Amino acid sequence: MLITVAACIGSTGLGYADYRPLRNFDYFGLGVAWLVFVANLIRDQRSVSA
Repeated sequence: MLITVAACIGSTGLGYADYRPLRNFDYFGLGVAWLVFVANLIRDQRSVSA
């Protein structure tokens, strides 16, 4: 979660530069990162319970 907040602040320049709205590739990159994270959690959970 903290990495997502840091990525959003870094991408938008919020607080330290002129504000830029999130762009499509920002959404795509964050979405892919979260999907991989969730997939790894599910895979690890299945390997522990097996």
